[in-house]
Amino acid sequence: MEGDGLADSAEQEVSAAASSNGRSPPLHVIESIIPRRVASATLDPMSREERRAYQRLTKKQDPYAPPTSGAARARIQRQERLRARRAASAPAARGRFSRRFLYWTIGGAAGIGLIAFSLAWPNMPLAGYVGLGVGATWIAMAFGVRALIGRAAPRH
Repeated sequence: MEGDGLADSAEQEVSAAASSNGRSPPLHVIESIIPRRVASATLDPMSREERRAYQRLTKKQDPYAPPTSGAARARIQRQERLRARRAASAPAARGRFSRRFLYWTIGGAAGIGLIAFSLAWPNMPLAGYVGLGVGATWIAMAFGVRALIGRAAPRH
């Protein structure tokens, strides 16, 4: 650490003590010169009273669970509520058309239709027809696959 006067002066005192007899100074001399960075109270073992208070605080906690803050605990509880709400709502039956399916179908048709349109671009009327045809084919294939999934035997 540059500019730390206390550390610089402590290093000078230790080096002076070492150069006086050619050996490094004993540990108690170094400890008396260099101030301790950590308070000794944090390193002492817990008293009986502190240990009992700590055990009361952590009585109903899983000892192997990672520690969570208040915000993390609130987030976990919110996620559990969302999962319970999703489980309570009836999922779409196999082969049914959910909103998610419709969005993917229409979005995919628009995307692949635009790609086909831009590949056939120089011939303008033909490019529009190609884009619409590829988009309609995408939609027909998506509904056909969904119908086949609906006819398949249900898994148990």
